Amino acid sequence: MLDTLLGGKERKKEIQASSVAYYYEDDRENTALLLYDGGKAWGENGGLDGGFSYSTEKAGQHMNSVQYSHVLSMDPDSLERKGMDAYPDAEERDLSFKRFSDSEQEVRNIWETLELPQLELAEAFSITKEQMQDKIEHLDEETKRDTFEHFYAAEEDECYVMIYHQMVDGIPVVDVYWPEEPREIGEAPETYASAVVNQSGVMWMEAMGLYTLVGEGEENDLISYEEALDVIKKEYAYSSNAALKEAGLRYVSIKKDSQYELIPAWLFQMKETRRFQTGTGQISEEEINVCYAVHAVTGLIMGKNG
Repeated sequence: MLDTLLGGKERKKEIQASSVAYYYEDDRENTALLLYDGGKAWGENGGLDGGFSYSTEKAGQHMNSVQYSHVLSMDPDSLERKGMDAYPDAEERDLSFKRFSDSEQEVRNIWETLELPQLELAEAFSITKEQMQDKIEHLDEETKRDTFEHFYAAEEDECYVMIYHQMVDGIPVVDVYWPEEPREIGEAPETYASAVVNQSGVMWMEAMGLYTLVGEGEENDLISYEEALDVIKKEYAYSSNAALKEAGLRYVSIKKDSQYELIPAWLFQMKETRRFQTGTGQISEEEINVCYAVHAVTGLIMGKNG
């Protein structure tokens, strides 16, 4: 992995609380690679073992990685489709610097070289300077002051954002946090893989929580989408103001000792409007994201997050 992402360049190594970091910097680029080891190199074992994060900035690059992170927030725990709801019209299309297909192939070549589990492109977004600028204008004042003061989005900042699913038996492994219970230390109930490509090339890649298969599962008949949706309606009686954002068959994971069992489940991501009473006694409304999981074999509710 070091040679694939950093080449044969001399790099600085740094032991961090949950990762081993490698840095390379010269007058042409600034590159960082974090290999997550759960704190083992630090002398502890308190986190998740596995995954990496890679970023690089080229000399003269207009928008730096911190600024990109604010306009392209791809939080794997988010039910906002990796934060890309901020760009509702950012459909997959070719940008001026390179065709999307060529950029995606560049990313896929790296995945294959790294010999990661099978990854399939799930979503792709072509982000223009106008969309970025609009996002900058809507950031809170503190963020704009700290990272975007006297700054604007330029055409060279335009990029492709690619979100990948790990596939098992043709079914995606879940990539959102779905259980009701809080996450335990070292727990990985969702996978995550993404990449960002701008005119300088692949400038960001990350993969977290991917599974290595160690055994075969059983073949079972699965309930239908309609049957699973009926279970949600009966169990939670969600109101008519609930808008279905995304639904599909996924593998969700249940931790058993030091391993995980992958279970087929119907996953429903919804946006619901809920009313609440403020401290002054007024009635207000807020939109929240809710994720429901229904066991695709037994038809039982497995979890609800939100």
